[in-house]
Amino acid sequence: MTRPDARPDDLARLRAARPTPSTGWAGSPAGRRTLDRVLAEAGPAQGPTEGRATGAPPRRPRPSRSRWLPLAGVVVASVAAAGAVTIRDRSPAQPGLTVLCYAEARAQAEGAVPRQEFTGLPPLDACRRSYPVDFPDRPVPESFALCVADGGGLIVVPSRTGLSDDVPCVQAGARPASGSR
Repeated sequence: MTRPDARPDDLARLRAARPTPSTGWAGSPAGRRTLDRVLAEAGPAQGPTEGRATGAPPRRPRPSRSRWLPLAGVVVASVAAAGAVTIRDRSPAQPGLTVLCYAEARAQAEGAVPRQEFTGLPPLDACRRSYPVDFPDRPVPESFALCVADGGGLIVVPSRTGLSDDVPCVQAGARPASGSR
């Protein structure tokens, strides 16, 4: 397309300045000989090309993502089970666990967190020392039982000497923890 204001002599000068089209080395006799030699050494294509221009073998189909979904479910279930076992089997000596001291061995009993000055002690000792201050209207029990609540927190309930920890813990709606008394 030429511009309407272009003069014919400008167009002629532009055409004269443009080099003649060349085919380059690939179109020369030496380039053609090299191409023919490479193709002869490569030999015929192996197997069907199945629509691929390169002649490469067809790719394997990608596995469906739905094949990996059950594996992901197994991994999630394993992690959840490991977390539940960890919570269930926490040692009462671990620092930072929530401890609640019950006034009596029943599920809906009044409870109190051990006093600040006893937080570094084991749960049984902390509740034993906090009991007279937290529940001043009650006599201090003979002994205490360490229990694990359903949520994983530790509760300390009053017990009687010689009584298994199972009894007061079950009365409080929990299960005995290891390391009681």
